[in-house]
Amino acid sequence: SSDNYVEAMSIVSDADGDVTIENFKDDKDVIFKVSDGGVSTEVMRFDASNGVVCIGGETNGEATLHIRNAHTSHGLIVESTEASASSAPDITLYRNSASPADGDDIATLLFRGRNDNSQSVDYASILAEIDDASDTTDYPLLFNQGAGLLGANTMMKLANDGDLTINAPKLHVV
Repeated sequence: SSDNYVEAMSIVSDADGDVTIENFKDDKDVIFKVSDGGVSTEVMRFDASNGVVCIGGETNGEATLHIRNAHTSHGLIVESTEASASSAPDITLYRNSASPADGDDIATLLFRGRNDNSQSVDYASILAEIDDASDTTDYPLLFNQGAGLLGANTMMKLANDGDLTINAPKLHVV
């Protein structure tokens, strides 16, 4: 058997100083590992075949960016050290549709957990949607709970005109 050298990756810099890291092997991930106390631990993976980046040891990402942690501290912190009165840090969920239409969902914050039968369950969501795509009309924020989260079980609807609709058969005000 002969040992053949096969270039798998290159790191190059162009005249502007931009650095390109490129993997030449088809269908192979780029994996970053660190050694902690002599144990090699995966901390990040670029999976081009699935178009995902995994952080925290996740190897089969379910989203473009999949972050996993195994502790009870924060999973994501977005920090700004800006000292002015300007808004920062900001998180923008931007639905940039080429054909916006009435009833389009803009973005959802989904609250998912595991039940005692080892199933993933979507327990609640906050959904922003476009009721009417005209430039001066309603764009409500919906608070949903339970099965069929994307509007079927809307518990509260807050409209941009200040109207608040609450769907609560057992409303308790304290």
